[in-house]
Parts: sequence; C-alpha cells; structure tokens
Amino acid sequence: MKKIFIILAAGLTLASCKKLTDLNVDTKNAKNGEAPSETLFANATRNLVDQVVTPNVNLNILRCASQYWTETTYIDESNYDITTRKIPDFEFQAIYRDVLSDMKEAKKLVEKETDVIAPASVKKII
Repeated sequence: MKKIFIILAAGLTLASCKKLTDLNVDTKNAKNGEAPSETLFANATRNLVDQVVTPNVNLNILRCASQYWTETTYIDESNYDITTRKIPDFEFQAIYRDVLSDMKEAKKLVEKETDVIAPASVKKII
C-alpha cells in the first residue's frame, strides 16, 4: 500500500510541473552580470546621501569640520586634525567606489538601452 501511495504521489508531482527547468530561473538577480541602469542610479544616489548624512565620525567628518557638531573626548576632528586617522581614505573610498563607479556604469547602460522612454537628445545630456 505504501509503494502505491509513493508512486501515485510522485506521478502527480511530475505531472503537475510542465517545465521543471523554469524552476531554475533566478528572477531576483540580474542576468549576465548586468544590473538595470535604474538600479545602479538609485543605489549610487542612496550611497551618496548615506555618506553625506551619516553621524559616524569615523566615516564622515563634515559636521565636525563645519562646526555643527563638536566632540568632548576625542577632539582631533573638531580641531581639523584628520591626518592621524584614515578618515579621508574612508570618505574617498565610499564616494569613489560606491557612488561614482555606479554612476559611470549606469551612464554606459543608459546609452546602450533602447527601451528608455527618454529620446536620444536627453540621453546625450545625461
């Protein structure tokens, strides 16, 4: 009786799937290693805003440099001493790696895309 039930269950399972290869298609990730240009542009914008408005003085000291904030214990950044730590390196890496590289790649993809709503004259401006 168990064998008949197992065979019947396997038969129903296989009969219900028309194409088993459709289950292997990843619908969430980009195909061929290329993300859509809209996604790259949105990611670059978000990373730029995150970098500029972060309250972490280890990543961004713009508020300390403009004297909006001050520090009481570790006052190096408030006194414009940024050479003792690698804060400028972190800022450059975040803006170059996360923002400019995504913008550059998005620009390349926008120029190649044909289904963009904007006409060719607008693409040249971008």
